[in-house]
Amino acid sequence: MSRIGEKIKNLRNKKGLTQKQLSKKLGVSESFINDIELGRKIINESLMSKLTKVLGEDLNDLTLSNDTPSEPINKVNTSEFMSQKNKQSKETPINSIWTDALSSVVKSVPVYNYELKTLSTIPRVVNNNKIENFNSDKVFYLIIEDTDLSEYRIEKGDKGFLVKIGELENNSLCFIEYKNQRSIKYIKNLGNGKYLLLSKGGKFSETVDKKNIKPLGKLINIEFNFKD
Repeated sequence: MSRIGEKIKNLRNKKGLTQKQLSKKLGVSESFINDIELGRKIINESLMSKLTKVLGEDLNDLTLSNDTPSEPINKVNTSEFMSQKNKQSKETPINSIWTDALSSVVKSVPVYNYELKTLSTIPRVVNNNKIENFNSDKVFYLIIEDTDLSEYRIEKGDKGFLVKIGELENNSLCFIEYKNQRSIKYIKNLGNGKYLLLSKGGKFSETVDKKNIKPLGKLINIEFNFKD
């Protein structure tokens, strides 16, 4: 459990809220709250603000803590990292030793649109040259442009975390290029070089030949774009 997840759990219990009650207040699923408390999900700035309002305490205070984490850090929240970095730059100049150390444990992961143009980057912690157990050179973020993924609780504007793939993976959401268009589809392997592309939770489907599909990435998780 991460420090942020543990803090959220403690504040939720202090407020007398169940995971289900908190999820309703935030407009997310109960399982999503559970994943946050276990440190499995990334908390974006918008959700951090909502949690602060609901739980009545500024969770960003955790970024100023000097406590040693009880577990190895394998995820980093963008707003927390930038808060720490800005605070350090105001207090003392970053020397070359710190710069070298930082570059070895943090990697700027690109954020792409569907044309694979870099919109920005997000710093992520690297452990053994891996980010979330994937080669750090193979991961990227993607701003979702599809409008037919609501059945999977994915909306246009959400930010997906993906890993590059060379082959389509069965029973997974993949970012593909098909008929000169890029989109995210649920993939079913039918065998004999045939794949079923599903959208709208399976309401729409199309059987295609493997040779006509270009796999670009596999969706690992989603950072939701919470609207006020």
